[in-house]
Amino acid sequence: LDGDPLAHVSPQLGEWFRGIGGTASGLDATGPIRDVDGSYRAWFAGHGCGVVLSRPDYYIYGTGSTEDVPRLLESLRAALLSPSPRDPYQPDPSPPDPSQREGALS
Repeated sequence: LDGDPLAHVSPQLGEWFRGIGGTASGLDATGPIRDVDGSYRAWFAGHGCGVVLSRPDYYIYGTGSTEDVPRLLESLRAALLSPSPRDPYQPDPSPPDPSQREGALS
């Protein structure tokens, strides 16, 4: 909650995170996010975490402690860089090779 959420993150991982538009903020009196009525602190306490990684659409990707931030960011990077499975309802982008069809004339 307080302090730099990226304190345990390597410079390279931090650079990657900022490069995809990621931002990190602590909850303190002078930071960009101020918990004026205590609701953020209550949420964190109720969920037993000190950090939250959320998507731009506000869905939560993961939670943990500041020590968990490198693991959360590595997981996010792997998820974003891994090829997504092909949608079975979409046509295969590569047309079949006619010579490979059963019964094809050669």
